[in-house]
Amino acid sequence: MSSPTQAEDPPRTISEVTRREIFDQFTAGGVSWSGRLEENDFLARLYDLESLPSDDYRFKTAAGDIWKHRVINHDWADDWVFHDGRFRLLRCPDEEFLRFLCETVHPVVRSDTDEAQALVASFNEEPRRDGWELFERKQISGRPVFAARQIGGCVEVFDEPVGWPKVDRPMGEARERLREASNEEQFQAVGLLCREALITLAQAVYAAERHPALDFDALEK
Repeated sequence: MSSPTQAEDPPRTISEVTRREIFDQFTAGGVSWSGRLEENDFLARLYDLESLPSDDYRFKTAAGDIWKHRVINHDWADDWVFHDGRFRLLRCPDEEFLRFLCETVHPVVRSDTDEAQALVASFNEEPRRDGWELFERKQISGRPVFAARQIGGCVEVFDEPVGWPKVDRPMGEARERLREASNEEQFQAVGLLCREALITLAQAVYAAERHPALDFDALEK
């Protein structure tokens, strides 16, 4: 996944017009984009909030000021996330925008299947203009899980985040670069991103008491 704070707008096929129309559906319909989750919990499924800056001088990270202004005080507008420069949902890569959209109708977020399906049907009127649609990819406990695909082209399946943003972000970035790669150096860059994700994953699960260092000298004897 690309960083939500990057300076340059990435190439994208889903226009800002389409994105605004979808966000207006949430606002006009009074639909909570975070569903039954607190907004900071919802966003933590997609982003590493502890690595994003705070817009409130009293806090160091986005996690702190979102908790303050949306959980404790609720003094930000309900549609704040659509225009927040840290997430850049109007201009982020297509994949990042679509993952956000799919997450809003995930069973963990929205338990009412009829409501989720109605939202997807409503959403699809807009991205189809740009050649994309949401579709039911699988089910969890009898409830649909949606992904996105291009219409009339190759199918794009966006795997669910593993729950560790430091792994999810580089893997999303790797998929984005893989689609655009056309020479050896660009493909090698994708491989390096995958390598970093594996290293991060290994560091996350490593426990010294359970994974002692190997004595290679002893093994050679």
